[in-house]
Amino acid sequence: KAANIVTKKKTTPLVATATTYIPITTTDPIYGNPGAPVTVIEFSDFACKKCSQTHDAIIKFVTQNPQKIRVIWKGMPVAKIFSQANTLPHQAAYCANSQNKFWQFTNIAMRNSRNLSENDLKKIVEGLNIDTAKWLTCFKVNDTKQAIASSTVISAALGIKSAPTVFVDNHWINL
Repeated sequence: KAANIVTKKKTTPLVATATTYIPITTTDPIYGNPGAPVTVIEFSDFACKKCSQTHDAIIKFVTQNPQKIRVIWKGMPVAKIFSQANTLPHQAAYCANSQNKFWQFTNIAMRNSRNLSENDLKKIVEGLNIDTAKWLTCFKVNDTKQAIASSTVISAALGIKSAPTVFVDNHWINL
């Protein structure tokens, strides 16, 4: 009897039809034309290989279409099995953002997803000519943790369960 059971494959559309409101905050880094007609929102984690690949593709696409697209980045530290989420690179990125070096920092950190200790992050910062004293002060205060917590709350409210998650003009893209 089991041989006669027929199942239908469930297909998920590439672009969700529902429109989802995603709050944008003043701490959300933007790449590209801030007034662009197309908005990409990237929920991402530094320690995720697929996140790195998706991030690179998005940045390349925006670079090729600088007036048409903007990317808004939302950090989403993802807990791994048997460990807590690593928020250090997210804190470091937000502090780099305070010196207008977020995207340079993020591009390097994404490519080094296995080397994200505090010392590794400091080396990235030093290579970007960031004011290290200001960056360290920022890194040690709770403001960055609040920005990360805000993105985490938003991702949970949206039902995001994994990274990367991408929205284009408030439509969830199924990667």
